[in-house]
Amino acid sequence: YYLHHSHKDNPQKAVEYFKKAAELKCPESHYYLGLLFEEGIGARKNVSTAKKHFKAAADLGHKLAPDKLK
Repeated sequence: YYLHHSHKDNPQKAVEYFKKAAELKCPESHYYLGLLFEEGIGARKNVSTAKKHFKAAADLGHKLAPDKLK
């Protein structure tokens, strides 16, 4: 499970923190935001936004992100 244990009961807070880290070009944060938006955890489900984050993660070198773009 990709939410840190301290935020598993508050996924909205996790989305907030991942967004802050993504602004700093953290590939892991973009990837996890993609997963959260893809599944609608902590944020409204939004496939377009999920793809945007997977693309950003891939562009930053995240190894799993390209598979999510297929």
